[in-house]
Amino acid sequence: MPNLFTGLLISTRRNTEQNASSEIHYTLTKELEISPTDIKAKNSGISGLITVMLKNVDILDVMDRLIALEKDETYFVYCLKIRPVLHRIPMEFEKLEELIEVEKNRIIGKFKIEVNKRHVNIRTAEIIKVIASNIENQVDLDNPDTLILVEIIGDKLGLSIISPEYIFSTKKAAAETESSEDNWFL
Repeated sequence: MPNLFTGLLISTRRNTEQNASSEIHYTLTKELEISPTDIKAKNSGISGLITVMLKNVDILDVMDRLIALEKDETYFVYCLKIRPVLHRIPMEFEKLEELIEVEKNRIIGKFKIEVNKRHVNIRTAEIIKVIASNIENQVDLDNPDTLILVEIIGDKLGLSIISPEYIFSTKKAAAETESSEDNWFL
């Protein structure tokens, strides 16, 4: 039932989408040695967001390897936040319920649901209700063992049931956050 498209959603600064797309494409092909035919990076049509569709790869292994690139020093310049998408389906509640039923065995311990939606008029509470009604585990919003990540862009829904460590903010993003906190008024 799940669509086997896996991929990445990458946040970047406004008007740097092409640079971020080139940066992630280079990284995936040259550093991680993924075949260019298995990668399709493109602008999502939303300012500051690109999508990368990957074929024939273990997306969590890709995330581990991307995170490792920044272990000792700043690697990424344009890619600020990288999130894995394990499944992509049409934005329909019935399909979401079916996917959660198939994937809920991946939920280990306490969980949290995070919903990011763009170009859609669905209330977040409705999405959370559909997901949570099918799960018996306890919720922990502060320190979950499992993160249920829902990314919606228009009529497409991406779902990942992952460890929270796979939501990767690059060192460049962390540095920008720290500097903006220092000058919070400006």
